Amino acid sequence: MIQMNRRSFLAAAAAGLAAGVSAPGARAQKRPPNIVFILIDDLGWADVGCYGNEFNETPNIDKLASQGMRFTDAYAACPVCSPTRASILSGQYPARVGITDFITGHWRPYAPLRVPINRTQYLPLDIETMAERLGASGYTTGAFGKWHLGGRTHFPDTQGFDDFLVHGGPHFGFRTTPKEEVPEGTYLSDFLTDKAESFMEKNKDNPFFLYLSHYGVHIPLQAKEDLIKKYEDKEKPDHGVNHPVYAAMIEHIDNSVGRVMDKIEELGIEEETLVVFFSDNGGLWKRYDDKDDIVTSNAPLRDEKGTVYEGGIRVPLIVRCPGKVAAGSTNATPV
Repeated sequence: MIQMNRRSFLAAAAAGLAAGVSAPGARAQKRPPNIVFILIDDLGWADVGCYGNEFNETPNIDKLASQGMRFTDAYAACPVCSPTRASILSGQYPARVGITDFITGHWRPYAPLRVPINRTQYLPLDIETMAERLGASGYTTGAFGKWHLGGRTHFPDTQGFDDFLVHGGPHFGFRTTPKEEVPEGTYLSDFLTDKAESFMEKNKDNPFFLYLSHYGVHIPLQAKEDLIKKYEDKEKPDHGVNHPVYAAMIEHIDNSVGRVMDKIEELGIEEETLVVFFSDNGGLWKRYDDKDDIVTSNAPLRDEKGTVYEGGIRVPLIVRCPGKVAAGSTNATPV
């Protein structure tokens, strides 16, 4: 892995995968591999078991790391969500795209400086996305979950995705585009995982690109009561934050990862599927308005989401691709 100017490694690799190779110089394959990109919102570098957390339970994410490569020095393109998402899909730096703050941004009355307004409040349609490049090479593409790259005129279906669902609202009682009736009490990460499973099932016989973009573990702090109770009753280490609701939200995300991996195995496509697990920025300690408790820590890294200190931009990154990525390996190369 190397640091790349303008074009990200993932975008460059996607172009190679679409051409029928796993990376520059690799042997040709009978068919391009599927790509499953799982993006978590606000998940900190130190929130996951395989990165050292002793309270949050992430057996499925840990298993994914044991089957692939865990990066110790991976960085989001920006310390907030929209610029990172634009960078992932475009393969360009946020400043080049014109999105350097989350869309639409907002003014903090107590801030010593006012954040500059984005040059564009959407991912421009003239930028070729990874979905468009892959679609032109025979992939079926699907995006499910958080978008945050512009309103309805700039949703995934305008950016190269064949199938999509964008959510609005919190983890319970959310809305969807296209509109769907959501049973009362449905938890968002479960709903999005249903969509991801259905998409893979429908497209298992041909190359597909699945972009599963979770809203968890973003505030508001919401999780199912049984999981919250589990962590309230769990013995806590004498260090760290160890917040029961936040831990429950992380377990919801971990369950989603497990379901996706189980579906890949059930469909018999694990040998031809590249899985990437990533976060859009570092962990958020607490809400800006102090309405919630501190929920996490990025220690020993400094600070949190919204800052360009290590705690705001270093994130978990796991890549699994059987036969091409060494199982149980770690990589300290900055990416």
